[in-house]
Amino acid sequence: MNAFANSQEFESFLADLGLFHMDLGLGRIGGCLANLGLDSPGYAIVQVVGTNGKGSSSAYLAALAQAHGVDCGLFSSPHFLSPRERIKVRGSVAEEGVWLEAANTIHESQAEPQTYFEYLTAMAAWIFRKEQVRVAVFEAGLGGTHDATSALPAGFTLFTPVALDHCGVLGDTLTAIARDKAGAMQQGGRALSAPQPSQVMLVLEDEARAKQVDFQRMDSPGIQPAWTGDALPKQAAGTYLEDNARLAVAAWNRLAQDFGVSAEPDACTQALDRAALPGRLQHIAREPDQHPELVLDGAHNPSGLAALKKSLAALGIEPKAVIFTCMEDKDLPAMAEGVRALTKGPVIVPDMAHVERSRPAHEVAAALGRAAITALDMDHALRLALAACKEPDHTALVCGSLYLLADFFTLRPLLVDF
Repeated sequence: MNAFANSQEFESFLADLGLFHMDLGLGRIGGCLANLGLDSPGYAIVQVVGTNGKGSSSAYLAALAQAHGVDCGLFSSPHFLSPRERIKVRGSVAEEGVWLEAANTIHESQAEPQTYFEYLTAMAAWIFRKEQVRVAVFEAGLGGTHDATSALPAGFTLFTPVALDHCGVLGDTLTAIARDKAGAMQQGGRALSAPQPSQVMLVLEDEARAKQVDFQRMDSPGIQPAWTGDALPKQAAGTYLEDNARLAVAAWNRLAQDFGVSAEPDACTQALDRAALPGRLQHIAREPDQHPELVLDGAHNPSGLAALKKSLAALGIEPKAVIFTCMEDKDLPAMAEGVRALTKGPVIVPDMAHVERSRPAHEVAAALGRAAITALDMDHALRLALAACKEPDHTALVCGSLYLLADFFTLRPLLVDF
């Protein structure tokens, strides 16, 4: 008898597991995958590891594979409206029947209970095999060495920029964090890294040598095709999305030959233009009486905010107001400094008590100082932002947490590709 009769029952079960519950170690999911034969799933796996840019780099890479006729699965996190967003096949969420079958299969096969993230990782691996993809892109959740995605046999590891974040779990220095993330590389595999701080690159290269990994740096000669610049999204010029698209093209240029194809400029251009990137420099048109023109961005640590500031400048956007909050594990003084640099206008902090790890609005506002205004919820925050954006072409920015963006998408669900 199936454990779950419908998706609602399963999502209730997931919620009870605890979205933020962590229990580090690969034993549980490793056993579950082995029971299903998913320790050798029959498709190639790319694991994307880093601090910032994992989501967009993963989405770009999956789109590049699909545009070249290579059926691809994509596992990403977190989600905005439904956990089904996390598992996509050929660019679309898995069908509900397949999703439910996967949920029941994992429930039956686990020798011991999985965490929330482990359960969905195992489901993704199973769905990708059922759907007969040729390659799957798995975005790591947190760290690398002990992340559930590291239980999968990834032959290729893609490193996005590494920075200070989740210091309470991964370590409070760049070297410690890099060491944890470097542990994701698998013996005899391949890896490609975005430009990194020198101490991070040293750790990655040392780990690669120890594991006999074919490790390459994106800024090394010959890694990027000569035509890369022409294929990048014009609307992303000068932004962190351009950097992430460049990394994805370099990765696909290395991977394409594994599938008997070559990276083609036109296919790359189409893929990068069409890739769905909700919450990454996403523009939302003004809605009179509801909210001003908006830019939504998932920047959620000091280095991410710095990259966002540079990107907004490249786009010629000067926010007249910012809607911001952050999770309790973030460096609040550094985050507050980064947010104050984004606008000369008010910073509006909505209450997010419904999110387990969110900092209380009054704490965030106190750190921000005189420019901060607390709001009852996201709807109230949007109306306050509208009041601050007095002209039709004025823009407000929403940033600081992907869970904050989820509150916005709850109000505007049609904006999520689901």
